Amino acid sequence: MITVDPEQRQEIVTKLAQENLIPAGVQGWELFNVDKFTETQFDKDIKKYRALKGAIEQSLMTLRSVDKAYVNIAFPEDELFSSNSSPVKASVILHYIPGVESLSRKEVKGIVNLVSRAVPKLKPENVSVADADGKIISDFEEDLEKERLELRIVQEKLRIGEEQRIQRLIDMRNTLRWLLGGEDRVDITRFEYNLNWDKESYKDNSVSPVVAIPDNPNTPYSELKLVDGYSLKVSSKETKEDFKGRGFTPDGPAGTEPNIPPGYKDTDYQKSEYSKSENINNYEFNRRVSEVQKQPWKVEKVNLSVVIDGMWEKKRKRTEPVTIENTFRFPKTNSDKFVKTLSPPSESIRQEAIRFRSSRFQKTDPLSSRRKTKNSANKKRSAR
Repeated sequence: MITVDPEQRQEIVTKLAQENLIPAGVQGWELFNVDKFTETQFDKDIKKYRALKGAIEQSLMTLRSVDKAYVNIAFPEDELFSSNSSPVKASVILHYIPGVESLSRKEVKGIVNLVSRAVPKLKPENVSVADADGKIISDFEEDLEKERLELRIVQEKLRIGEEQRIQRLIDMRNTLRWLLGGEDRVDITRFEYNLNWDKESYKDNSVSPVVAIPDNPNTPYSELKLVDGYSLKVSSKETKEDFKGRGFTPDGPAGTEPNIPPGYKDTDYQKSEYSKSENINNYEFNRRVSEVQKQPWKVEKVNLSVVIDGMWEKKRKRTEPVTIENTFRFPKTNSDKFVKTLSPPSESIRQEAIRFRSSRFQKTDPLSSRRKTKNSANKKRSAR
């Protein structure tokens, strides 16, 4: 606050006005500091409206993120029946300080409550808050509906992805069982099926030469023939001007002295030449403009781990321990055949993501095998 001598106040205000430095003040309830004897009830109502509006604007401009605030309040006319009366409504326009781009939902809700509680009979749902660009920032129902829509989209994506994964898993399992000849000879231990939900769209603007004779795909040679210059003439302009001699010099209206320098008219018949030639040709190639939008989802990656019942053959001596190096495994050629069979036609899925491992399955109960071995040993002892 700046204090000055009352005698110098008017002079200082005049100088500030000359420099355009007087801030635009907002008056609140200060309007009632001055009473007028000739005021009517209508004038008092207007003054009350201006005072309430200014007081709310002053309160909003005290917020840290708000630079300027403008408030408009719509008071309906009084009706005989309350059912016929319209609700009180208010609109707020906020200008942020430099560096602030938006307000949080909590801050906007606080502004709505501040305005609704400052105006009699004003409900929070009848308060609209907008920024300097005209964007409504107090429509929380729209934000909630948008969040619900996004949640439904995510749930639908998960459902479609799970259905695709299960269907692909069933197809691969049936294919492996058919190739290996039995359900108990193969098992899928890991299956990962990823979908890409990125929506892709692009515009293609291609230029090609003009074809006079197209190529026939049924012949072994090419009949393709292009027009001369690879383009067509679409428009042309030809201008030619020729002038010889100086021409006629106007003398002005009849009966008046011409406003030309002496001797200028004598040069009308001197020799002069002028020539202009212009030739413009516009050519155009074949242009193709296309806008392509791809499907909303595609298979991005498939990881598959398969265990196959392979027969192991010994290639070692009896005294050597059993290791991977001295035994035969499932043939690699068969694994490559299965990879080629299971791989989808899409080029985006790598075949390296499919892994095979062959191992001999235990198809009998270990306890029953031990009992059989023990019984056979007892029979041999009794026979002796």
